[in-house]
Amino acid sequence: MIATNTKLAYSSCKVILSHAGGTLPFLITRISTVSQESVATAKIYGKSSEGLMEDFRSFYFDLALSSSDAMLRLVLDKIPHSKLLYESDYPYASPDKTLVFKQTLDTFPMKDDPREKIHFKNAEALLAEEE
Repeated sequence: MIATNTKLAYSSCKVILSHAGGTLPFLITRISTVSQESVATAKIYGKSSEGLMEDFRSFYFDLALSSSDAMLRLVLDKIPHSKLLYESDYPYASPDKTLVFKQTLDTFPMKDDPREKIHFKNAEALLAEEE
């Protein structure tokens, strides 16, 4: 969606990537770092490394089963806090698994503002856009 400019072409379409985007947060930081030369990047992806990151940051990311310390540090650093959503993966993940990930998220050191955004404010704002 990023490399083919699909996300850019349909920018009003809200896309939520499950499980913190899987490997995307790791890969996009690698791609944008090694593609700092805009001419080469434009040939490959049709946009600059800044354009790649802008498209990446346009997605929403749920944190279902993705609240390990390493993942939370990465998403809180690279993804706008307004694009992070709480999700438990219930009923597909068993309650004991979702509880561990929720407890990890709840005890992860962060300020109240991003925590409230993740737990409910971002979902409220996203759903309000549809009304």
